[in-house]
Amino acid sequence: MVRELGEGARGHRATHCLPPHLRAPAPEAGLAERRALHGLLALPVHRDVRGPADHLSARALPWPSAREARRKGLDPALVYDFASFGGLAGLVGARLYYVLLSQPGYYLARPLEILAIWHGGLAVHGALLGGLLAGVWFIRRRGLSFWRFADIAAPGLILGQTVGQIACLLNGDTYGKPTTLPWAIPFTDPRAMAPLGVPLHPIEIYELLAYLAAFLLVWRVSQRATQDGAATLAYAVGYGITRFGLEFLRGDPPVMAGIVVPQAISVLLVAAALGAWWARRPARLMPVVRG
Repeated sequence: MVRELGEGARGHRATHCLPPHLRAPAPEAGLAERRALHGLLALPVHRDVRGPADHLSARALPWPSAREARRKGLDPALVYDFASFGGLAGLVGARLYYVLLSQPGYYLARPLEILAIWHGGLAVHGALLGGLLAGVWFIRRRGLSFWRFADIAAPGLILGQTVGQIACLLNGDTYGKPTTLPWAIPFTDPRAMAPLGVPLHPIEIYELLAYLAAFLLVWRVSQRATQDGAATLAYAVGYGITRFGLEFLRGDPPVMAGIVVPQAISVLLVAAALGAWWARRPARLMPVVRG
Protein backbone atom coordinates (compact mmCIF):
# COMPACT_ATOMS: atom_id res chain seq x y z
CA MET A 1 0.00 0.00 0.00
CA VAL A 2 1.30 3.46 -0.87
CA ARG A 3 2.19 5.59 2.12
CA GLU A 4 -0.09 8.61 2.42
CA LEU A 5 1.69 11.96 2.13
CA GLY A 6 0.06 14.63 4.23
CA GLU A 7 -3.49 15.69 4.88
CA GLY A 8 -4.42 17.06 1.47
CA ALA A 9 -3.09 17.98 -1.93
CA ARG A 10 -2.52 21.56 -0.89
CA GLY A 11 -1.99 21.06 2.81
CA HIS A 12 1.09 20.61 4.92
CA ARG A 13 1.64 18.57 8.01
CA ALA A 14 2.19 20.31 11.28
CA THR A 15 5.63 19.66 12.69
CA HIS A 16 4.31 17.89 15.77
CA CYS A 17 2.36 15.46 13.55
CA LEU A 18 5.37 14.42 11.52
CA PRO A 19 6.62 10.84 11.67
CA PRO A 20 10.02 10.43 13.37
CA HIS A 21 12.06 10.52 10.16
CA LEU A 22 10.62 13.97 9.28
CA ARG A 23 10.87 15.63 12.65
CA ALA A 24 13.49 18.25 13.24
CA PRO A 25 16.69 16.86 14.73
CA ALA A 26 17.38 17.49 18.37
CA PRO A 27 19.35 20.70 19.00
CA GLU A 28 23.07 20.27 18.66
CA ALA A 29 26.06 22.41 19.48
CA GLY A 30 26.22 25.28 17.05
CA LEU A 31 22.61 24.95 15.87
CA ALA A 32 21.52 28.14 17.60
CA GLU A 33 24.25 30.09 15.84
CA ARG A 34 22.97 28.83 12.49
CA ARG A 35 19.35 29.87 12.99
CA ALA A 36 20.08 33.35 11.69
CA LEU A 37 21.26 31.83 8.42
CA HIS A 38 18.21 29.57 8.33
CA GLY A 39 16.07 32.66 8.71
CA LEU A 40 17.74 34.29 5.74
CA LEU A 41 17.09 31.15 3.67
CA ALA A 42 13.44 30.78 4.74
CA LEU A 43 11.33 30.33 1.65
CA PRO A 44 7.83 31.55 1.00
CA VAL A 45 5.91 29.58 -1.61
CA HIS A 46 5.30 31.23 -4.96
CA ARG A 47 2.56 29.26 -6.67
CA ASP A 48 2.50 31.83 -9.44
CA VAL A 49 6.02 30.87 -10.56
CA ARG A 50 5.04 27.32 -11.51
CA GLY A 51 3.73 28.40 -14.92
CA PRO A 52 6.64 30.69 -15.91
CA ALA A 53 9.28 28.33 -14.49
CA ASP A 54 7.78 25.32 -16.24
CA HIS A 55 7.56 27.39 -19.42
CA LEU A 56 11.26 28.16 -19.09
CA SER A 57 11.93 24.46 -18.56
CA ALA A 58 9.93 23.60 -21.67
CA ARG A 59 11.83 26.22 -23.66
CA ALA A 60 15.16 24.81 -22.47
CA LEU A 61 14.30 21.36 -23.83
CA PRO A 62 14.18 22.09 -27.60
CA TRP A 63 17.33 24.23 -27.86
CA PRO A 64 20.09 21.58 -27.51
CA SER A 65 17.89 18.96 -29.13
CA ALA A 66 17.26 21.14 -32.19
CA ARG A 67 21.00 21.67 -32.46
CA GLU A 68 21.58 17.92 -32.25
CA ALA A 69 18.94 17.28 -34.92
CA ARG A 70 20.70 19.67 -37.29
CA ARG A 71 24.07 18.05 -36.57
CA LYS A 72 22.63 14.59 -37.28
CA GLY A 73 21.10 15.69 -40.56
CA LEU A 74 17.47 15.89 -39.43
CA ASP A 75 15.07 18.81 -39.66
CA PRO A 76 15.11 20.72 -36.32
CA ALA A 77 11.39 21.33 -36.83
CA LEU A 78 10.87 17.71 -35.76
CA VAL A 79 12.04 18.64 -32.26
CA TYR A 80 9.60 21.52 -31.97
CA ASP A 81 6.79 19.40 -33.39
CA PHE A 82 7.39 16.79 -30.72
CA ALA A 83 8.08 19.22 -27.86
CA SER A 84 4.47 20.39 -27.52
CA PHE A 85 2.94 16.96 -28.03
CA GLY A 86 5.47 15.18 -25.82
CA GLY A 87 5.23 17.89 -23.18
CA LEU A 88 1.47 17.44 -22.91
CA ALA A 89 1.82 13.65 -22.66
CA GLY A 90 4.52 14.13 -20.02
CA LEU A 91 2.27 16.46 -18.02
CA VAL A 92 -0.56 13.91 -18.03
CA GLY A 93 1.82 11.12 -17.04
CA ALA A 94 3.40 13.21 -14.30
CA ARG A 95 0.03 14.03 -12.76
CA LEU A 96 -1.39 10.50 -12.94
CA TYR A 97 1.77 9.03 -11.42
CA TYR A 98 1.58 11.49 -8.54
CA VAL A 99 -2.13 10.87 -7.96
CA LEU A 100 -1.72 7.10 -7.92
CA LEU A 101 1.37 7.00 -5.70
CA SER A 102 0.77 9.84 -3.27
CA GLN A 103 -2.82 10.09 -2.01
CA PRO A 104 -5.14 8.01 -4.21
CA GLY A 105 -7.87 8.06 -1.54
CA TYR A 106 -7.83 11.85 -1.39
CA TYR A 107 -8.17 12.21 -5.16
CA LEU A 108 -10.79 9.45 -5.40
CA ALA A 109 -12.96 11.47 -3.03
CA ARG A 110 -12.19 14.74 -4.90
CA PRO A 111 -11.75 13.82 -8.59
CA LEU A 112 -11.73 17.43 -9.76
CA GLU A 113 -8.55 17.97 -7.74
CA ILE A 114 -6.77 15.70 -10.21
CA LEU A 115 -7.00 18.54 -12.72
CA ALA A 116 -5.71 21.16 -10.25
CA ILE A 117 -2.04 20.88 -11.12
CA TRP A 118 -1.51 24.46 -9.93
CA HIS A 119 -1.89 23.06 -6.40
CA GLY A 120 1.30 21.09 -6.94
CA GLY A 121 1.86 17.40 -7.45
CA LEU A 122 3.81 16.30 -10.54
CA ALA A 123 6.24 13.38 -10.72
CA VAL A 124 9.22 13.15 -13.06
CA HIS A 125 9.02 9.38 -13.54
CA GLY A 126 5.42 9.73 -14.68
CA ALA A 127 6.44 12.49 -17.07
CA LEU A 128 9.18 10.29 -18.50
CA LEU A 129 6.76 7.41 -19.04
CA GLY A 130 4.17 9.65 -20.67
CA GLY A 131 6.82 11.27 -22.85
CA LEU A 132 8.24 7.88 -23.82
CA LEU A 133 4.88 6.55 -24.96
CA ALA A 134 4.27 9.75 -26.93
CA GLY A 135 7.77 9.53 -28.38
CA VAL A 136 7.30 5.97 -29.61
CA TRP A 137 4.06 6.99 -31.32
CA PHE A 138 5.68 10.09 -32.86
CA ILE A 139 8.72 8.17 -34.10
CA ARG A 140 6.63 5.46 -35.72
CA ARG A 141 4.34 8.00 -37.34
CA ARG A 142 7.26 9.98 -38.79
CA GLY A 143 9.28 6.90 -39.80
CA LEU A 144 12.29 7.86 -37.68
CA SER A 145 14.99 5.79 -36.01
CA PHE A 146 14.13 5.33 -32.32
CA TRP A 147 17.71 5.51 -31.06
CA ARG A 148 18.68 8.45 -33.26
CA PHE A 149 15.69 10.53 -32.23
CA ALA A 150 16.12 9.52 -28.58
CA ASP A 151 19.73 10.71 -28.74
CA ILE A 152 18.50 14.02 -30.12
CA ALA A 153 15.96 14.40 -27.31
CA ALA A 154 18.22 13.31 -24.43
CA PRO A 155 20.28 16.53 -23.93
CA GLY A 156 17.18 18.73 -24.01
CA LEU A 157 15.31 16.40 -21.69
CA ILE A 158 17.89 16.45 -18.90
CA LEU A 159 18.41 20.21 -19.33
CA GLY A 160 14.66 20.73 -18.98
CA GLN A 161 14.67 18.64 -15.79
CA THR A 162 17.52 20.78 -14.48
CA VAL A 163 15.70 24.06 -15.02
CA GLY A 164 12.48 22.54 -13.68
CA GLN A 165 14.02 22.23 -10.23
CA ILE A 166 13.70 26.00 -9.86
CA ALA A 167 9.93 25.63 -10.03
CA CYS A 168 10.02 22.75 -7.54
CA LEU A 169 12.00 24.85 -5.07
CA LEU A 170 9.79 27.94 -5.29
CA ASN A 171 6.58 25.95 -5.47
CA GLY A 172 7.35 24.00 -2.30
CA ASP A 173 5.87 20.72 -3.52
CA THR A 174 8.94 18.62 -2.77
CA TYR A 175 11.30 18.82 0.17
CA GLY A 176 14.24 17.17 1.85
CA LYS A 177 14.73 15.57 5.24
CA PRO A 178 15.43 17.69 8.32
CA THR A 179 19.05 18.67 8.78
CA THR A 180 21.20 20.99 10.87
CA LEU A 181 23.50 21.88 7.98
CA PRO A 182 24.01 25.64 7.55
CA TRP A 183 22.46 25.66 4.06
CA ALA A 184 19.20 24.06 5.25
CA ILE A 185 16.02 25.75 4.03
CA PRO A 186 12.83 26.09 6.14
CA PHE A 187 9.58 26.74 4.31
CA THR A 188 7.32 29.43 5.77
CA ASP A 189 4.25 29.53 3.54
CA PRO A 190 1.28 27.38 4.70
CA ARG A 191 0.58 26.46 1.06
CA ALA A 192 3.82 24.45 0.92
CA MET A 193 3.64 20.68 1.19
CA ALA A 194 6.78 20.74 3.30
CA PRO A 195 6.63 20.92 7.12
CA LEU A 196 6.83 24.57 8.12
CA GLY A 197 9.68 26.11 10.06
CA VAL A 198 11.84 22.96 9.95
CA PRO A 199 15.35 23.31 8.43
CA LEU A 200 15.37 20.86 5.52
CA HIS A 201 17.86 19.62 2.97
CA PRO A 202 17.39 21.78 -0.16
CA ILE A 203 16.80 18.67 -2.26
CA GLU A 204 15.79 20.74 -5.28
CA ILE A 205 19.17 22.49 -5.32
CA TYR A 206 20.94 19.15 -4.99
CA GLU A 207 18.93 17.85 -7.93
CA LEU A 208 19.60 20.94 -10.00
CA LEU A 209 23.36 20.55 -9.57
CA ALA A 210 23.27 16.78 -10.11
CA TYR A 211 21.13 17.06 -13.24
CA LEU A 212 23.39 19.79 -14.58
CA ALA A 213 26.31 17.36 -14.22
CA ALA A 214 24.22 14.69 -15.95
CA PHE A 215 23.48 17.14 -18.77
CA LEU A 216 27.20 17.79 -19.28
CA LEU A 217 27.79 14.03 -19.39
CA VAL A 218 25.01 13.43 -21.91
CA TRP A 219 26.15 16.37 -24.04
CA ARG A 220 29.74 15.14 -24.10
CA VAL A 221 28.67 11.63 -25.04
CA SER A 222 26.35 12.94 -27.76
CA GLN A 223 29.22 14.89 -29.32
CA ARG A 224 31.73 12.04 -29.24
CA ALA A 225 29.70 8.86 -29.73
CA THR A 226 29.64 7.18 -33.12
CA GLN A 227 26.77 4.78 -32.41
CA ASP A 228 23.13 5.76 -32.07
CA GLY A 229 21.75 5.23 -28.59
CA ALA A 230 24.87 6.21 -26.65
CA ALA A 231 23.51 9.56 -25.43
CA THR A 232 20.16 8.00 -24.50
CA LEU A 233 21.82 5.27 -22.44
CA ALA A 234 24.14 7.83 -20.81
CA TYR A 235 21.05 9.79 -19.81
CA ALA A 236 19.35 6.70 -18.37
CA VAL A 237 22.40 5.70 -16.33
CA GLY A 238 23.25 9.22 -15.18
CA TYR A 239 19.71 10.13 -14.22
CA GLY A 240 19.01 6.74 -12.63
CA ILE A 241 22.06 6.81 -10.39
CA THR A 242 21.50 10.44 -9.44
CA ARG A 243 17.85 9.94 -8.57
CA PHE A 244 18.56 6.76 -6.60
CA GLY A 245 21.12 8.53 -4.41
CA LEU A 246 19.10 11.69 -3.84
CA GLU A 247 16.05 9.75 -2.64
CA PHE A 248 17.95 9.06 0.61
CA LEU A 249 17.69 12.79 1.36
CA ARG A 250 14.10 13.32 0.22
CA GLY A 251 11.54 13.96 2.93
CA ASP A 252 8.47 12.69 1.08
CA PRO A 253 9.36 9.69 -1.11
CA PRO A 254 6.43 7.53 -2.23
CA VAL A 255 6.70 4.10 -0.61
CA MET A 256 4.92 0.94 -1.71
CA ALA A 257 5.23 -2.35 0.20
CA GLY A 258 8.23 -0.92 2.05
CA ILE A 259 10.03 -0.03 -1.18
CA VAL A 260 10.86 3.55 -2.18
CA VAL A 261 9.24 3.62 -5.62
CA PRO A 262 11.60 6.14 -7.32
CA GLN A 263 14.62 4.13 -6.18
CA ALA A 264 13.13 0.90 -7.53
CA ILE A 265 12.38 2.59 -10.86
CA SER A 266 15.90 4.04 -10.96
CA VAL A 267 17.43 0.59 -10.43
CA LEU A 268 15.32 -0.82 -13.26
CA LEU A 269 16.22 2.13 -15.49
CA VAL A 270 19.96 1.69 -14.95
CA ALA A 271 19.73 -2.08 -15.37
CA ALA A 272 17.78 -1.70 -18.61
CA ALA A 273 20.27 0.85 -19.93
CA LEU A 274 23.26 -1.34 -19.14
CA GLY A 275 21.49 -4.32 -20.69
CA ALA A 276 20.76 -2.33 -23.84
CA TRP A 277 24.38 -1.15 -24.00
CA TRP A 278 25.62 -4.73 -23.70
CA ALA A 279 23.27 -5.91 -26.44
CA ARG A 280 24.18 -3.00 -28.74
CA ARG A 281 27.93 -2.83 -28.15
CA PRO A 282 30.04 -2.77 -31.35
CA ALA A 283 30.64 -6.14 -32.99
CA ARG A 284 34.40 -5.77 -32.57
CA LEU A 285 33.89 -6.03 -28.80
CA MET A 286 31.90 -9.26 -29.09
CA PRO A 287 33.80 -12.35 -27.92
CA VAL A 288 34.86 -14.73 -30.63
CA VAL A 289 33.38 -18.17 -30.17
CA ARG A 290 35.42 -20.95 -31.79
CA GLY A 291 34.09 -24.39 -32.46
